[in-house]
Amino acid sequence: MPTGTKITLVPRSLTSADLPGPFWEIDLLKEQGYEAPDPARVKFQLSLEIGLAGSAAADAF
Repeated sequence: MPTGTKITLVPRSLTSADLPGPFWEIDLLKEQGYEAPDPARVKFQLSLEIGLAGSAAADAF
């Protein structure tokens, strides 16, 4: 049963070992980062942590 409590989720970090070395950890606050040589053919594994706003806890996906 819904309680009516609104929660806000925030991404904590993103990583992909498939990206070249300096781009392995993805910084969402940076305006520039890795760009694939052929943007029409991109495939890579992505891991991310998401947690509640105001909490240090997060779940990995």
